[in-house]
Amino acid sequence: MSANELLTIFYIWGNVVSLLLSSMLYFKSRKNKQTQAQYFNLIVLSLGIYFIGDAFWALSYFDIIPNASLWIKVSRIIYYGAAGFLGYFWFIYVEMVLGSSFVYRRKRRGLLYIPVIVSSLNTLIICLFADPSTKDFKGYLTGLGLVIIPFIFVIVAGIHVLIKRSTITDKGLKLRYRNLGVWPIVIIFVSILQLFIAELPIFCFGSIIIVVALYVYNQDSMIFTDPLTGINNRNMLNRFVNDGLSKDDIYYVMMIDIDKFKSINDTYGHLEGDKALKYMADLLKKESAKNGDFLARYGGDEFIIIVKATSDMDVIKLSNAIKDAAQTTKGELGYEFTASVGYAKVTSGDSIEDAILRADQSLYEAKEVAHARGLR
Repeated sequence: MSANELLTIFYIWGNVVSLLLSSMLYFKSRKNKQTQAQYFNLIVLSLGIYFIGDAFWALSYFDIIPNASLWIKVSRIIYYGAAGFLGYFWFIYVEMVLGSSFVYRRKRRGLLYIPVIVSSLNTLIICLFADPSTKDFKGYLTGLGLVIIPFIFVIVAGIHVLIKRSTITDKGLKLRYRNLGVWPIVIIFVSILQLFIAELPIFCFGSIIIVVALYVYNQDSMIFTDPLTGINNRNMLNRFVNDGLSKDDIYYVMMIDIDKFKSINDTYGHLEGDKALKYMADLLKKESAKNGDFLARYGGDEFIIIVKATSDMDVIKLSNAIKDAAQTTKGELGYEFTASVGYAKVTSGDSIEDAILRADQSLYEAKEVAHARGLR
């Protein structure tokens, strides 16, 4: 078996393995209808298309299939075109993880399609009339020209991750942002290396390893973290109650929800509803962090804060701060929403379930009183 045949087998094997892994990830997570998860799936889908195009390139490059020059051009159009969409989907995914308001506006997201269209036209023209695989300066420059727009998407997202990471203190979020920040470095490194060593499937191995690692980390985080808001979920709430509270502690359970949340989804769409939930989570995180209180998303638009306090007045003060902050949302979201708060004191012998039921009843009563006064 010749060296060319061995290289061909290895190259195609690398793409087939990467395609199988990306297909498994896609079909495993495609049922998750959350917007952020859907963009992750689009990243995986783009990679799968890239691997298919790259495998055909190998068959053509190593003269395994006839009319090789034509198939090389076609395969380059496929995988460089997929790279353009990959950069776009990665940018949107990262910005959603960071909670950026920009990508939650459909028209603004639509504007980002312009560079993707430019990238696609650029790919079509260059791949038809130039050869980016020649081992000279012109070939390397041509190859870089094909990935410049995807690189810009990835680099801008990476810079934003680093800026955001420097402004937070939560260790869990810092770790997650660190992982997001590593991706651009690795992907750009393996992309450039691929230009210089075209005979090895460097990009496919590097990209699939990063995506698999990100998927595994996301799955692990989902055990204790709410994937939409990035705050604790009910599993973490149970762990905190069992391990983080002493039987002698006096604490309160606060239940908070967004008033008429369904109308936000109905009027502005579910993307805007997701954004409102993230905004509320950030607002509650800011208020609860002042005294080191525990915050979790309980379900839907309901949140729980466990407050170590000495009197009802401390809880009432926090409750008023939350409601006041919620009423200042119009400048950020373009519309106002209000929050209702209920709370219950947890005493010796109470279970967390009993306290939550009482807090939930208190929340219901607060909403009824506000409605009767015409405030909600």
